[in-house]
Amino acid sequence: MCFILAVAVLAPVRADARDPGDIDHQIAAASEKLESLIEQRNAARADLEATQTRAAMVSARANELAAGLGVAQQRVGQIAASAYRQGPASRFTAALAAESPADLLGRMAAFQALGTAEGVRLRDLAAQLESARREEATLRALSLVTQEQAESLAAMTTEVERDLAHLRQLRARAAASATPVVPLPAAAASGAGAAVVAFAYAQIGRPYWYGAAGPDAYDCSGLAMAAWAAAGVALPHNAARQYGSVPHVSRSELAPGDLVFYYSDLHHVAIYVGDGVVVHAPTSGETVRAQAMDMAPIAGYGRP
Repeated sequence: MCFILAVAVLAPVRADARDPGDIDHQIAAASEKLESLIEQRNAARADLEATQTRAAMVSARANELAAGLGVAQQRVGQIAASAYRQGPASRFTAALAAESPADLLGRMAAFQALGTAEGVRLRDLAAQLESARREEATLRALSLVTQEQAESLAAMTTEVERDLAHLRQLRARAAASATPVVPLPAAAASGAGAAVVAFAYAQIGRPYWYGAAGPDAYDCSGLAMAAWAAAGVALPHNAARQYGSVPHVSRSELAPGDLVFYYSDLHHVAIYVGDGVVVHAPTSGETVRAQAMDMAPIAGYGRP
């Protein structure tokens, strides 16, 4: 459930930059770093939610075991009291004085002499409770670590966003041209792909926002997730995890609705709509749009 925090190092922004090509290069590099951070934040959020859910389940189970253990101790206590009336029972008294499941396990030899089903049940409950408490402690510690990683990623994202906004101001002042938007292919998809493409087309123009999966804004994996949800298919909200969860296809097999994954760390995903064109949510400050599929290094293709 844990993930490795990858630190993105952004080169300092040169406030005196004037060459449009140089500014565009810096914007592209900053945008790539920003999206990588955003996808890591999506993964961290999913990991944190999964860990917290598991911790709550384990905690509830531990509480049930503790209650059952208390009942079993009372029953064994009654047996021990009965044995005391018939003879010495100091070994039972010592065992019943245990203060924790681990301590109780250490005194189980005394209960073995009882030869009762309750003694066996008490031993098993104590062992299960001790195991549950250990797992609960481990999961809570993992939650803290994951939360810290998410907060670090958030701080890094804010810094890169600030630099990216400054770069865009420089580009505007230098009158650099925007990335060309390609025409949309005529709808040629069928089946689930048709629903995916129709959904993607309907989102064009909506803003990019990290962690968003609609209906008013999207990040790249959020758009892919929402588009395929419209076709009844559930995907994780993370580009790399989407790639790992779907069957892969070759470039020659691509059909409208398929997903195209970019960069070696799979931090960007787009929706193929046909004729070498994809629809995607590019990066912070941009809007969902159509572009040529080969806009960036392609890592692979998938069909949910």
